[in-house]
Amino acid sequence: MTKIAVISAYPNKLNPGMIASDIGVIKYCKENISQDVVIDRFCVEKEINLEAKNKDNSIKYDYLYNPEVQLKDYKYIFFWGDFLHTIDYIHAVKRRMLRNGLYKNSEEALSHVFKRLLFENVSQTMKEKSLVIGGSLIINQGKGIEDVRYRSAISDLYSNCKFVSLRDPISSNISKKYSNIDNCRLGIDCAFYYHPIFKKNDSLNDNEKNLKVGYYFGKRTKSKYKRYILNKFIRYLSRDTRVSKIIDIDWFDIDEKFPINDLENKLKKIQSCDFIITDTYHCAVNSFSLGTPAFCIGKASSKSLKTVDDKKKEVLYLMFGAHSMYIYQEHLLNLFMWRKVKNKILNSLLNDKEYVNEVLRSISSVREKTYLQNFIES
Repeated sequence: MTKIAVISAYPNKLNPGMIASDIGVIKYCKENISQDVVIDRFCVEKEINLEAKNKDNSIKYDYLYNPEVQLKDYKYIFFWGDFLHTIDYIHAVKRRMLRNGLYKNSEEALSHVFKRLLFENVSQTMKEKSLVIGGSLIINQGKGIEDVRYRSAISDLYSNCKFVSLRDPISSNISKKYSNIDNCRLGIDCAFYYHPIFKKNDSLNDNEKNLKVGYYFGKRTKSKYKRYILNKFIRYLSRDTRVSKIIDIDWFDIDEKFPINDLENKLKKIQSCDFIITDTYHCAVNSFSLGTPAFCIGKASSKSLKTVDDKKKEVLYLMFGAHSMYIYQEHLLNLFMWRKVKNKILNSLLNDKEYVNEVLRSISSVREKTYLQNFIES
């Protein structure tokens, strides 16, 4: 039996993308380490339980307050997914802890986060059994280089841990500045490992006049006007004779009582579609993971400064050669471009199915090749 401790981000507001990523660690470990694994989860902000109707599928996160005591008996320690190791995320956690009254001053709170997320002043033994998987450093920009304390802590962790496998080429390249290079490999978003056993779409609907279209625009589209335009575009698309039905994925409206089951229901909706259109990163990731093509909308002018910026979506699509499936929001705000965008979507699906399937194969290829076996004991 192999015991693994998984440190992940606190699932703020029951974010379904974060939940899917965290469930993915089970399949990842069983496929790459052993079928006989015991996984315990930790986060640095507070304890939380995510319930499922089947109790065996519920997720419990313990509060990580003393890594050397709590994690000493685990064979491996995973830092799993998200923006855990970015300087912005570290300071965001610090601010939430201060706001919640957990610490009296900023320095005390920051030291807490550095110790628990970057293992600052934690023993060498703990670092040597750690692995960093599926995270992102894409928003670090110059700030991670300028902050001497941060650079020292992350370099110490990345240079001494077993394995660093971040989810996009930019993050992977940044990680090499902090690590010994030899332990770094390009990875993939952790949500791709949450592979629910639903019937796969082996091919697109052969009936060109019976397409089911899923959509979700939402949480990060703060402008009411932009949300109005995006939803109006979906209604315009639905009037095409080749489209028989549109389905609201309702991605971020999560059932607080049974969030695990609600996530599964959303994924079943996605699975029932021939394709989806969304402006939400993890809605697109989970759609691709299920074999359902996802067209994603984002700003062409987006920078990469915050966890919610659009650039991470564009990088994801470029990484898998899916650039033709990425739609710039600026085009949809121009009503004269709607017909061109609509034809781009439908023609990609119906006239160039091999291109779409090649994107899905590319994702599958990266997902399967984890390199993990080269860095852990067999």
